[in-house]
Order: sequence, then C-alpha cells, then structure tokens
Amino acid sequence: MTEPTFLVGLALQLPFALGAVLLAYAVHALGLGFGRSVARTLALRRPIPATPLASLGPLPSATLIVPSVLAAGHGSRAPPPVCR
Repeated sequence: MTEPTFLVGLALQLPFALGAVLLAYAVHALGLGFGRSVARTLALRRPIPATPLASLGPLPSATLIVPSVLAAGHGSRAPPPVCR
C-alpha cells in the first residue's frame, strides 16, 4: 500500500470516482423530477380509486405443487452403471 505506484493509481482514480458520484446524483435528480411530473400529470387527469383490502374479498388459497414421480430430487453426477 505504501508503494508510490499504488498511491499514484489511487490519486488518479479519485477524479473519476467524484465524476461518477456527481453523474449518479444528476441522473437520480432527473429521474425524480420526471417521476414527480408524470405523477402530477396522471393525478390531475383521473383520481386513483382507493379500495380497502377487506372489500376485495378472500384471497385464493395456495396450492401445493407436487414434483413429478420421475424427478428424483438430485441430478446424476456419475456415469450410468454398467449392465452385466
């Protein structure tokens, strides 16, 4: 870590890291502004109906998926046995 080439390489990476952080911040700010403007436009056109979960009715029950009889649960890693 104390080699001169390591320190020079680290110093050369700092401007690129700072540029990447600033670019990520700018892209985040643009995306946030775009999302807010789209949300504001959609909210002015039509209100989003708010329905409570209880009025949606009962949720369907989960079904158990049974594996096939042919599936052994593990793959074969060795060559097949030789028939005698």
